[in-house]
Amino acid sequence: MAGSAGGEAPSATTGDPAGMGTAVQTGGMTSSAGSTDPGAAESSGDESGGDEPKFDLGPEGPGPLGSGCTKADFLFVIDNSSSMSDNQQNLIASFPGFIDAIEGTINAQDYHVMVVDSDESNGVVQCNGNTCGTVFPPPSCCPAPTSCNETIGSGRDVSGANGAACDFGADRQYISAQTSDFAAAFECAANVGTTGSANELPMTAMSRALSAEMNGAGGCNEGFLRDDAILVVTVVSDASPATANIEHGQSTAAEWTAAVIDAKGGNASAVVVLGLFENSPSYDAWALSFGDRGFLGSSALPDYGPLFLEAVSTIDVVCDEFEPEG
Repeated sequence: MAGSAGGEAPSATTGDPAGMGTAVQTGGMTSSAGSTDPGAAESSGDESGGDEPKFDLGPEGPGPLGSGCTKADFLFVIDNSSSMSDNQQNLIASFPGFIDAIEGTINAQDYHVMVVDSDESNGVVQCNGNTCGTVFPPPSCCPAPTSCNETIGSGRDVSGANGAACDFGADRQYISAQTSDFAAAFECAANVGTTGSANELPMTAMSRALSAEMNGAGGCNEGFLRDDAILVVTVVSDASPATANIEHGQSTAAEWTAAVIDAKGGNASAVVVLGLFENSPSYDAWALSFGDRGFLGSSALPDYGPLFLEAVSTIDVVCDEFEPEG
């Protein structure tokens, strides 16, 4: 994992449940990307000569990612526990880099962007030996959330700071072609706050966010996942190994990997993942399991932009090689 400047990479449990090779250390950052020129993303920028990035979310024919991909779905899972204050400030400060990396990769593409937090929501209630909020679907004796914003794994359409609604331009839990101001909507949704449960469940939130129940008809994330899109998942959490092991005790890193691949109908080659953690072996193993499509860094980094830039060339290759079913 990378440090901000010459930091040492903590050890991580390796493994390859996805069957895609082993990650390597490159550029002071643990990832599996090769040394392909990240400047390749720059070739897909605005050809009009303007300096401002363009966020053209609608389908505009063949795009810069390659002929195999015209759509991409981006999921961001962000820890909203009280210990994430500094990390979230770093995250917010890195938004321009995030946006530049995304825009440079998928300019003139049709994409969805969704943010979920790590709060277990109704976790204070015990039911059938389980903590409500940690099993899905919840047992019938668990209280039903009153809204999608109270449901773990649901896309956020409000700012965590004050509950102000984010302008997504449509009645849905994610950013899409109907969103007029992508940058503002992304920053609003990603401001998840620090009032979430100390029992962080980022991988549970990720698995639920990608589940058929959440993305199917009537689900909170209905329409987010598309069969003809590649999937890019980013998880940011400073959960301690002890906290991570609580979540790991309920499901394994292999199951988290399977949840992502299952979301793409078993097509592991249509997925890129980025994990920003604090030396939690079970979380690290999840990111590393994706081999050359998995990237791993430290959530303590002051700028997450370089990790995104490093992933750009891999996202480009994944999209070039993508073949939608049917």
